[in-house]
Amino acid sequence: MAGTSKVDIVNMALVKLGQETIADLDENNPRARTMSAIYDIVRQGLLRQFRWAFSKGRAQLASLTSTPSWGYTTEFQLPTDCLQLISVENQEDDPNLNFYNSYPQSQYLVEGRKILINETGPIKIVYVKDFEEAGDFDSAFVRAFADNLAFEACELITQSNTKKESLRADFQTSISLAIRANAIERPAQMQADTSWTMMRL
Repeated sequence: MAGTSKVDIVNMALVKLGQETIADLDENNPRARTMSAIYDIVRQGLLRQFRWAFSKGRAQLASLTSTPSWGYTTEFQLPTDCLQLISVENQEDDPNLNFYNSYPQSQYLVEGRKILINETGPIKIVYVKDFEEAGDFDSAFVRAFADNLAFEACELITQSNTKKESLRADFQTSISLAIRANAIERPAQMQADTSWTMMRL
């Protein structure tokens, strides 16, 4: 959202809490200290929780010289700004396929900060980026982020949890609006096998 800053988002949350706004996150008051402490944690959690269209990134990874000790042949280092892997090109990580395999194993596996896979590489990935530039946030994300900050900071700043339920409802509304605006990509939903399909298999 062009022109939006960290302080703008924090102040949106503070207004929700009925608090005075701040001019800087380094101010020496409980509002600024609390928001500064939780800002990045809440931001990263919200980016991971939903597939925001603006925060998706792509990368091509070369294989590492090290290899997994067993189970897979090759490993790749995730990008430093990767919060969550979405997909590996030409690899379907479908847990339902394991039902039909005599030796169940996912096509790839994220373990720590590495992707384990039976490919020599390079591989191409789509992932959730640790997106930090407030001025480039989607407007729907800004609203949801402010609502989420207000919810998380409510008890610390107001010393009361009576507002938390209404703030939770505000956050859920923000997410619903973001989905309608296509700011959040809905993951494809796999349909359950019918009895006819199972009989054929």
